[in-house]
Amino acid sequence: MTKVDAKQPTTADAKQPTTADTKQPTTVEANRPTTVAANRLQATVTEAERCMRHLDVVVPAELADGARQAASRKLAGRMRIKGFRDGKVPAGLVNQRFAGLVLEEAIDELVRASAWAVIESHGLKPVTSVKIDDMEFDAEGPLTFKASFEVAPEVKIRRVGGFVMPPPPGMPPLNGVIDHHLERLRHEFAPLRPVGESDEETPAIGEYVNVVLAHADEDGSGEEEDEGGRSYSFFLGSDQALPGVQEAVQTLTVGEEREFDIDFPGEEVGAPGDTRRLRIRLVGRRVQDVPELNDDFARDMGDYETLDELRAAVRKSLEDLHQEKLEENRDLQLVRMLVEANDFDVPASMVDRVADAIVDEFVKDSGGKPEHVTPENRKELKEALAEKAEFAAKRELLLDRLTEDHGLEASEEDVDAKIESIAEQAKKSPADVYSALQRAGGLDELQRKLTARNIRSFLRRQSGLL
Repeated sequence: MTKVDAKQPTTADAKQPTTADTKQPTTVEANRPTTVAANRLQATVTEAERCMRHLDVVVPAELADGARQAASRKLAGRMRIKGFRDGKVPAGLVNQRFAGLVLEEAIDELVRASAWAVIESHGLKPVTSVKIDDMEFDAEGPLTFKASFEVAPEVKIRRVGGFVMPPPPGMPPLNGVIDHHLERLRHEFAPLRPVGESDEETPAIGEYVNVVLAHADEDGSGEEEDEGGRSYSFFLGSDQALPGVQEAVQTLTVGEEREFDIDFPGEEVGAPGDTRRLRIRLVGRRVQDVPELNDDFARDMGDYETLDELRAAVRKSLEDLHQEKLEENRDLQLVRMLVEANDFDVPASMVDRVADAIVDEFVKDSGGKPEHVTPENRKELKEALAEKAEFAAKRELLLDRLTEDHGLEASEEDVDAKIESIAEQAKKSPADVYSALQRAGGLDELQRKLTARNIRSFLRRQSGLL
């Protein structure tokens, strides 16, 4: 089960205000002082959508003045001014010469201390940095500011079962599927034999060919950029080679080499391609000796005596696969029903992080690299995936709460039992299996899978589906 991490407050490098009256937003650091008593502050906490909280804080003038004096003493102890010993610079002189710096230090300390005093007194748990804006502070009056941040969502589970599932779809007719599967097996395991070579024969669709490809130079002289070229093998008529290459090969006889203009697609889907001149040499041709579909073929496929036994085994495999998909879909529906029955707000920052993770996974699955995605494309993808990301965040937070509330996390005993089962099937010792998993970093993944199994079993029992 993928974990959705709720970030703890992080230290911000945002520059603090340097004037007494500023509208520029700042960020409160996580390493905050705790010297301000919350009961000496005037504060209003406002709840907004998506777990956002807003603070309006008024710090009394006496606290603001005390912070300024403390900042003066602190700076005086650090400064070196000609005519005074180190650490003995009068605070009054510091106030006179460095009023702006004193004010900046006073505001910085007081804002951080006051913001966190209010946050902690209200039991709030920020999952984003605390942003400060609209600060106002004059020499004689109070310090006022606003703060905003997101808090961890409150996940309460009110319903865990009693969900009614629609009837599962029936098993589709399998005779045609079985025939297709057997045909695939015939061709997949068919041996290859060389084709009788003549000066006039060219390969046909379905043959397995071996070719050498090399780039021709721009003036068409035929000199290869990569001397000797590269060897490729593929079935003619498949998608294993470019259409232009396959068409060219079908005009060659074994040992013949010629130049062809080949169309290449663009690097990205839908992008325009280009035409390159290649030298292609046909090295060899082979054809498959596809066996007849009979009892001999069945015996070659495994522990079967007749073709009927092989058909029955294929049918059983397809039925098991159908049942596995039914159970998987049922579990997915149960989780969706669980989320819909226990809906709650999720911080926008959390949804944003999940969306980033989904985009990265999508790009990797498509053969790309996440770091190559432009900011514009990433933004577009995240907007398209916003609903999916929000559901994923809710799902993981809810399943984490369910696991904690009902003790569903896989125990060490569960992991040990599974390792023993794996060892028995693999005919190895449990110690060897454990060491192999530990080296590969697979123990945590095994525990997550066992926990997910416990969650599935729990949800099925709650809805009477076991």
